Amino acid sequence: MSKSLLRSASGRLMLTSHSTWIQLYPTSCPQHICFFSSKASRRKQGSTRSSSKKKKKPQGQDTTKQIHHPTPKKQRKAPKVRSGKIFVPPALLLPTASPFAYVARAAVLPTSTGIAEGEDNNDDDENPLELARTLFADDHQDPLADMTFEYCSPQSFGHELPRGNIPEVAFLGRSNVGKSSLINAVMKRDLARCSKHPGRTQQPYYYALQPSSQQTTAVVGFLVDLPGYGYANAPDKHVDEWQQQTQDFLQSRRDAGALQRLFLLVDARRGMHTSTSNIDLAVMRWMDEQSIPYSVVITKADCVNKPQQIKVANEACIRYQQQHQDEREQVLVDGVPEEDVVPSGYMGPIVYITSAKKKEGMIELRAAIESELFWAEE
Repeated sequence: MSKSLLRSASGRLMLTSHSTWIQLYPTSCPQHICFFSSKASRRKQGSTRSSSKKKKKPQGQDTTKQIHHPTPKKQRKAPKVRSGKIFVPPALLLPTASPFAYVARAAVLPTSTGIAEGEDNNDDDENPLELARTLFADDHQDPLADMTFEYCSPQSFGHELPRGNIPEVAFLGRSNVGKSSLINAVMKRDLARCSKHPGRTQQPYYYALQPSSQQTTAVVGFLVDLPGYGYANAPDKHVDEWQQQTQDFLQSRRDAGALQRLFLLVDARRGMHTSTSNIDLAVMRWMDEQSIPYSVVITKADCVNKPQQIKVANEACIRYQQQHQDEREQVLVDGVPEEDVVPSGYMGPIVYITSAKKKEGMIELRAAIESELFWAEE
């Protein structure tokens, strides 16, 4: 074995060979210098050092970092429904001149006319279809433009209900239906308290309608905000959820002749023929039994599309069609004269579609309030 002597930088001698390195540490060396002791250790250390280096990517490939997107879960396909089992209710509503109001088809197309039997009617003045399109055609200006609403505290009435022949209209609806927001949009003033928690309205609130001019403070009518219903821990008991004081209030104002019409608010997202809206139908049946006139107002129309709005409006017109058919049976089957027909329901034929957020349908609703308050005696 050939050996050689090498002098280190510090003056010491180092004995070297081809197979083994012998290290002689100088006394003045501040650091530990590592040497390879054999070829096997060199081979082992070289493999660890090469593995620590980053692997070079072959040329011609994209060196950008690829982001791993998890594969979405396989969506479950909806079961196919046979076309013969799909129930599509008939279109029982007609459009008016306003896109935010519809009229029940039974109100303008009675079964006794020739149009309902398929006959042609060329007279546009007597054509019920043309009559429906003329509704709200003259509302080019805002109703109640010269009027304003003011809040009436219970102290102003002596903590009693108003007395006299002043007409009233009331707003009633399920909790979280947007009643307070809609009332503020109708009054064009933020007088009603809006809250994120349903059921904040615990008593009737009166808002007086009076002229805007300060020359007179005569009250023309009242708008009443009633407590909402349907917000309880037992959703199955629909009738018991409605507060007894609200029922007593409506009966007393009906007997006094002050209540002209009640506007029942229905959420456009729920509709009328779902499990969550059974309480709305229960309230309608109660008002029919108590002979209280009411109209359906669809709220939060901005949360749904136009087909859903028409669907909910058609559901309301189905109920009007049912009560109209019951009245026609009294004439055709029982032979009762038309002037002696007992009304089977007190629902109005016009359905209003509103959005308090976008201020849609406010002109039509204000026109309905104007007609009830100003022409109550007529």
